[in-house]
Amino acid sequence: MKMILRRIAAADAKEVAVFLDSRALVLRWLVAFFQHFEELPSEEERYWSLWRGDACDTTGLQSVVAHFFQSGTTYVCAEPTADLPTLEDLFDEELLPEKVVGEAGLLDRWRVGFPGFTARASDWKEITVLESTLEPGCRAEPPGFRGATLSDLPALEQYGQLLEAELEEEFARDFRSLVEHGLVFVVEEGGRLKGYVRSNFSDGRYVHAGGLYVHPLYRKSGVGRSLARGLAVRALGELGARVILDAYAENMAAVMAYEHAGYACVGHGLEARFGDGAWRG
Repeated sequence: MKMILRRIAAADAKEVAVFLDSRALVLRWLVAFFQHFEELPSEEERYWSLWRGDACDTTGLQSVVAHFFQSGTTYVCAEPTADLPTLEDLFDEELLPEKVVGEAGLLDRWRVGFPGFTARASDWKEITVLESTLEPGCRAEPPGFRGATLSDLPALEQYGQLLEAELEEEFARDFRSLVEHGLVFVVEEGGRLKGYVRSNFSDGRYVHAGGLYVHPLYRKSGVGRSLARGLAVRALGELGARVILDAYAENMAAVMAYEHAGYACVGHGLEARFGDGAWRG
């Protein structure tokens, strides 16, 4: 179905959030992103290129695209009948993504049905989406789990740099703002910060977790499991929301750690990667 693309404005945010709410698991964080669109710090606006695709007839919104310049990642959600070549033109002429991430069904449709798109991709990665399964009565947080404070900022900045170095990617990370909004949690034992996890705002049903990091000295000791479980307990108790997160399927150690922390697989996504010269620009 042919689409007309235009940039997302503040007036579109509510409609876009509703569209994503019924369609996205691997991109679940985008629901809260658009629900709280007016709260997005002005300095972060330059990191994003946000688009909507509307059908040429009267059927309305067909796709949502959010491109994050710092990591070169394009997140896309679209109806099964959406006009994918129009989106591909947007990638080719405007966004030049290094990665495209979406639900497995959508990316599979691209991979199978559009050889040109597939030929551009240098690699594909499967994503496992996991959801916490804790019951409402579970209130016991793991030892050492707590909300981050401003005094943790030096350690958080250091850990953020280590995470970027490991992933060979840069992120927009304003730990001060995140801490002030109560969106960073840590595990501390013996006066030492061993790891942290970031959360997003609740979208009413879910809180999306991201950026979970454990210092190399403390890995394989249950710190990651404590962070994941602690956040699940906190979100359920304070917000009545379940935590949702994603991990590369090939990272079985991480997937198993989440499962041991009380998470279960609820969906799948795909990530297509593109090398230099894949797009015309």
